[in-house]
Amino acid sequence: METLFERYRALNLALNEHICRLLDIPQAVLDAYFPDEYEFNSATWHYLPVNTTIRAGAQNGFAQGMHEHRDPSTFVTCLIQSRPGLQVQNHAGVWIDVPHVEGGVVCNIGMQLMQLAGGKLVATTHRVNTLLIDEDRYTIPYVLSTRLDKPAETLPQFSSANVAKEHIPPNPKILRLASISDPLERSGYARLSLFPAIAKKLYPNEFKRAEELGLM
Repeated sequence: METLFERYRALNLALNEHICRLLDIPQAVLDAYFPDEYEFNSATWHYLPVNTTIRAGAQNGFAQGMHEHRDPSTFVTCLIQSRPGLQVQNHAGVWIDVPHVEGGVVCNIGMQLMQLAGGKLVATTHRVNTLLIDEDRYTIPYVLSTRLDKPAETLPQFSSANVAKEHIPPNPKILRLASISDPLERSGYARLSLFPAIAKKLYPNEFKRAEELGLM
């Protein structure tokens, strides 16, 4: 795992350099959002394969493994996956299957990078469709942690409305989540929304508040 995390880190740092060149901003601008001491978040997700019950309950060709969302408190999220199942939404609102490439890494743009770039880079709306999973599926996402005391703000050169790329607006719940300014609170509600059934059981007060905010 240590080897994986070191490779993830190197990939993230390289991506940051490419992002700066793409946006034509100094490297120091992006670096300022990351703490001096290297920090990261990671997890291992296990998705069970589709069965007859799940297939019978599917709607519009989708059975929830992970509901549609955008990563709320990240610049870039990288992940490896053991098999297909991940889908992303293009700017026209169409769901596209992400192919499984052996040894490949999926890189999703997060909402904080979208905020920084004024919408020039659009956060990746994604989900996991259990109908595409015929055997146990594992993923290991990885995020370089950003500073909690420095919220992402749109850079002046991207503040014009003409900068933002046109795309189908995401689920209103995603927009409500993005409006929460505190990064810890925003991330906490994001976790609750990923696993609503268990969140309601283990965190009833927080779940109720999330419902009141229109996040569930």
